[in-house]
Amino acid sequence: MTKRILTGAVMFLTLHFVGAVASVQAQQSFILNFDENGNGSININGAGFVPLQGILAPDPTQTGSPLALMYLLPPQVTPVVNGDVQIFEPNSNSNIESDRLRFTNGLGVVFAPSGPSADRMYYYSDLEASGNQDLADTGLPPLEASSFLLLGTGLLGIAGYMRRRWLQ
Repeated sequence: MTKRILTGAVMFLTLHFVGAVASVQAQQSFILNFDENGNGSININGAGFVPLQGILAPDPTQTGSPLALMYLLPPQVTPVVNGDVQIFEPNSNSNIESDRLRFTNGLGVVFAPSGPSADRMYYYSDLEASGNQDLADTGLPPLEASSFLLLGTGLLGIAGYMRRRWLQ
C-alpha cells in the first residue's frame, strides 16, 4: 500500500474521529501522514506539518505483545475513537485486505463502549511475497469488534467508506 493512499485514508477518517470525540472534550483537528517504515508527520489545526516518528513497540492488543509499528499521537489530538480500520488492496476484485490501522491505548483497549481512549495507532501490513520487509510488514492481527472499512482505488485515494460496529 502506498503512502499516498494511506494519507488519504487517514485524512478522510480524521473528520469521523474528530466528530466522534467532540462531545468528550474540545478536540483539535489534525492530518496524519505516515508510511510503513515509521516516517510520519502531523498537522494540528493547520499549524503546519511536524515530524511524527513511528517505532517498533510491544503491541498490547495481541497475545504475547509482539513488536508492531506504532505511532504515538500527540496529547493535543487524543483521545480518538478506539478500533480497527481495514484497508483493502486497490483494484482488486477479491477484497484483499492489505493493511490495518488499530487505534488503542497503552492497555490495548480496542473496543471502548465507555468512550474514546485511544492515544496511539498501530500500523500492520501484509507480508510481502518478495521478501522485502517494511517495519509494518508484520501480518494482520485478528480483527476486533469495532472496525472501519476503507476501499482504495489506485493512487487516487478512497472510493468508498463504510463503518461497522458490533456490540459485545
